[in-house]
Amino acid sequence: MMNQAVLPFTYAWIIRKCLDAFKSVLDLGCSDGVLMEKVNYDQKFEVTGVDLFKPDLLKAKKKNVYKKLIHADIRKLKLNQSFDVVLSSQVIEHLTRKEGEKLIKRMERLAEKRVVIATTVGFLPYNPIQGDESGNIFQEHKSGWKLEEFQKLGYRVYGQGTRFIYKEGGILRNAPEYTHPLFFGLSYLFSPINYYFPETSAYLQIAVKDF
Repeated sequence: MMNQAVLPFTYAWIIRKCLDAFKSVLDLGCSDGVLMEKVNYDQKFEVTGVDLFKPDLLKAKKKNVYKKLIHADIRKLKLNQSFDVVLSSQVIEHLTRKEGEKLIKRMERLAEKRVVIATTVGFLPYNPIQGDESGNIFQEHKSGWKLEEFQKLGYRVYGQGTRFIYKEGGILRNAPEYTHPLFFGLSYLFSPINYYFPETSAYLQIAVKDF
């Protein structure tokens, strides 16, 4: 079975492509390691994961794709080492705007060669009453970031998710469920366009900055 990480233009493929030329990776807000399990399936990278929600760290440990796991708040993280790449995948939207700005600066200080920030396209409301099904109370979305904001900070941006299909009011929203596989396939055909032209993306943007 083909690993998702090698299927072009999937989310895991994009993240792996961003890491591919490097060795050491700091994964801030690593959660339960589901993404890194796909990205680092061959253990090519030496990954240190950091997360505040301990039950997720215990799940991540079982996946054997992390060299080290740290239980800590990324908003207060202090490390005395640097990494080739510092990654945050769908994390910054869970912080306030001020916290997010500080996180970006912290990531840039810790990165020797590259910073990768993957987040929602703009503000995507999500406010769980009791946390998600895992009990994680840190899942509320508190901010949103625009493509132009990352570009002004010196980042190049890639996209995922076809806007006219997935956006609010998009064709998938009101389509019968039995037609969904058709639209998923159609979206995949458009994925190279979304990747290279992130302004066409519906839900995810991947910002990359080299040093």
